[in-house]
Amino acid sequence: MASTKKGLTARVAAGFGAVALATLTALGGALPASAAPNIDADARGSIHIHKLEQPVGAGSVGTGRPLDASVITSAAVPGVDFTVTQVTSLDVLDNGTWAALGAGLDGRAVVDDAADYTFGTPITGTTGDDGLVEFLDLPVGVYLVQEDVPAPSVEGPNVVIQPAPFLVVLPQADEQTGDWFYDVHVYPKNTTALATKTVADADHQVLGTAVEWTIGSTAPVPSQGTSLDSYAVTDALAAELDYVEGSVEVRVAGTALVATDDYEVAAPAGAGGTLTVTFTADGRAALLANPGAEVTLSFDTLVVGIGSGTIANTGAVVINGTSVPTSTASDSWGAVELFKHDAADRGLEGAVFELRDGSGAPMLDAANQPIRYTSDEDGMIRIAGLRTDGQTALGYQLVEITAPSGYILPTDEADRVHAFSVAPGAPAGIEVSVENEQVPAYALPITGGSGQAAFMIGGAGLILGALGFVLTRRRRAAAEA
Repeated sequence: MASTKKGLTARVAAGFGAVALATLTALGGALPASAAPNIDADARGSIHIHKLEQPVGAGSVGTGRPLDASVITSAAVPGVDFTVTQVTSLDVLDNGTWAALGAGLDGRAVVDDAADYTFGTPITGTTGDDGLVEFLDLPVGVYLVQEDVPAPSVEGPNVVIQPAPFLVVLPQADEQTGDWFYDVHVYPKNTTALATKTVADADHQVLGTAVEWTIGSTAPVPSQGTSLDSYAVTDALAAELDYVEGSVEVRVAGTALVATDDYEVAAPAGAGGTLTVTFTADGRAALLANPGAEVTLSFDTLVVGIGSGTIANTGAVVINGTSVPTSTASDSWGAVELFKHDAADRGLEGAVFELRDGSGAPMLDAANQPIRYTSDEDGMIRIAGLRTDGQTALGYQLVEITAPSGYILPTDEADRVHAFSVAPGAPAGIEVSVENEQVPAYALPITGGSGQAAFMIGGAGLILGALGFVLTRRRRAAAEA
């Protein structure tokens, strides 16, 4: 058990440069209080905490002295609350304190066995934009330092692996000279993360087609004394989205992970619901093998409704139980209505229109056939969902293929093309209005005109011919008798 604690202490010393082992190393072992008269029991000291992100590579080992800015390679972490509490039952002038520190006593052990210790009044402070918070005018002693990690936000940086509490001893010993110093600088590191959400570029699509979404982050780098225990990605899908089974793809540093082996998918049933992708031990090993590398998860959804016209979606990356929200990605959809009518604005049923993109290329359905619509008994064609761009309206075309019965299809193809733009949301009214010319009526003879005279003359001729035929037959019959 003692060896385990000693290992923890060594890691804390390497990461923070702030525990008693630094002092013990400099002096070659524990010093009895009577042998260290140069520790000024009445001196006042300070703890300067420089909060940094955990770098991908190993950072500089702290000594308690200020580090040169040139060796600090990671970014500052602002907004972190620290609590510093003197452990009053640990006296730096007491041999027993040094013995305990040398045996591996660390901050985690003090917290776990808090009932065995007495404490002074806690002092709190928050790191500024430079990641620095200072606790000044402190009496000599052993101090417990604890972090209160702020709630994650889209802007970050977000601490995702809870840091271990650590101890700082005032004073510290200079590793080179063995002299005591009372102003101690520590550089605790945190594993941080940000998460993003994007949607595929807007294209010409209708309801029921698939749209790809991507959640991005970076492989976490655990700080010393911590571990990556869990990693998952979640997405609470909007009600207008229906997850496409089997569409999840996960990549770490550009390499695709293997479903089931590296991650498991819990998919929602039907539209809406939450998609959860959980990394297995093998998946987490892939993350640890690529510290700081890009991690992406992409998946497809069918769009089954347009809602208000803007489908907004936000996911999260969950590391060791800490959920980091993604930025919000929005997909825009609109609708269009076409009115097919005659010159008197009466709706015409049966007109067939083909849907095309802004360039005139026919849009195809799942069977790879052109998408066509037919006007109803009111002359209306209502297209409930067309994908568009949230910034600028996306252009489409409806091209008349077949005119209603009794009406003329324009001979000039350009006259059959009706271009329109789709803005997000429901249509404000009829966007496309198409009039058809009725075919000419069949030309019947006009009553009382020359046509009628011709019919009368022709009819009289037929009647006279018939009378002549009857008379001729009668004469022949009389002569034979």
